[in-house]
Amino acid sequence: MRIRIVATAAALAASAVLLTACEPDDGTVPVATPSAGAPAGSSFTVTSKHLEGPNYTLDVPQVGGGAAAARTEFDTAMAALGDKFAAMAKPGDLHAPGAPGVAVSTVADNPASGQVGSRVVIGTHVLSGVLAVSVYSGGAAHPFTDQDTHVTDIDTGRALTLADIFTDEQQGLRVLSQQAAILVPQTNAHNSYSPDSIAPVEKNYAHWNATADGMQILFGEIASHAAGQIVITVPWQNLHPVLKPEMRTTLETF
Repeated sequence: MRIRIVATAAALAASAVLLTACEPDDGTVPVATPSAGAPAGSSFTVTSKHLEGPNYTLDVPQVGGGAAAARTEFDTAMAALGDKFAAMAKPGDLHAPGAPGVAVSTVADNPASGQVGSRVVIGTHVLSGVLAVSVYSGGAAHPFTDQDTHVTDIDTGRALTLADIFTDEQQGLRVLSQQAAILVPQTNAHNSYSPDSIAPVEKNYAHWNATADGMQILFGEIASHAAGQIVITVPWQNLHPVLKPEMRTTLETF
């Protein structure tokens, strides 16, 4: 089994000294080098596109190398997520009560704490990206975290949605909801979440990633701010009855 998970912010910090002399001029920074003779997915490198403006600083996950169609599709989609979050920022003061400013910044991946932040997961046939941001409105008691994801089929160069991976999307959503009812109470949410937040509707499961362990679903703050972002991973074998047969290879091979 081969899996490469790269936390964008951490990888950039660790490799900055080595890469300074060869950084491209387009705002992206290379992070990893593919090994010779490796599977198709590992021919990709992980990069990050830096966006900065009034009250926002974002490092958007990107990839380099690999299949051109998949790289372009993934990078374009992730860049659009970066633009979406950058547009949430508002210039102005952040500290006075009722201040007009809104600040947006990247949240780093932190597996040790269970925090899923901005990262790229590279499989043999699939690219999965997460862009996580901290959003602070001026005068608020605390910031909140927002997240979005994107998944690209390396072989076809196309985005993968829930409708693409299930033989019947609604049946797939029902199975995901059943799995969530088991797994969410095992998180910090315990039983304090709203049942509507795990109902079998597309919007509840739109933020997902393909990982070696299964389909990772990012629900957001569905319980309380103190409980944090609720994330579950549904094992692939539990989804086999509703996955399209060809998707087993695409999603599960790392």
